[in-house]
Amino acid sequence: MMNFKLSVFQLRMRGWTRNLQSCGRWSIAVSFGGPPALIRSLLLVLALALGSGTVMADDLPCYPTFYQTKNIRCIDGLVSSLSTLKSAAPDAHTGIHSNIEGAVGFLARLFHDHPEERRRLLTNSVSVDVKGIYIESLYRAGLTWDARTYADANSLSELFKGYMTGNLSSIRETKSTYIASVNDLLIGAYFASGDLRYINNILTNYTTLMMKW
Repeated sequence: MMNFKLSVFQLRMRGWTRNLQSCGRWSIAVSFGGPPALIRSLLLVLALALGSGTVMADDLPCYPTFYQTKNIRCIDGLVSSLSTLKSAAPDAHTGIHSNIEGAVGFLARLFHDHPEERRRLLTNSVSVDVKGIYIESLYRAGLTWDARTYADANSLSELFKGYMTGNLSSIRETKSTYIASVNDLLIGAYFASGDLRYINNILTNYTTLMMKW
């Protein structure tokens, strides 16, 4: 029996819901409705990835609704929380820390879609660990020149070269797998953009895995 390391075990939306697969203790529900209905279901995933420094809005962490509200306090709260994260051992397959990839996905899409916020964040004073997260986020956003420039300016050129050598995929090219960090990356990108293609990517992969299991 395969031991899937799933980041999201169940996705629900308001309206019509179709159970595609239920096998043992795994259960995935795919649903069809508007993007806001995903918020409460996926909230826990990113909250765990971001740690305890979450900015609250209406009794919910505000990251899942950022694509609607454009709440700048969410961004600043995210950066503050990154400074307190304890990085676990890197994933054996990817070398990436699973507990920050939700934040990387969020920032990657933010940097891509909001150049004014990208400029603001990159000129602020942050810890070297946060700078490293910024470099990965820029690279994941497809902003290779910005990632290289920021890395060189902060004496982190070797980190950037590692991403180049490892052929790290951009958010646009990332495909869902059974590795939790990859799915956290996609969920973070969804929270920043509201682009359901990231969620569909995960759902398609999970249903395919379950049908083969």
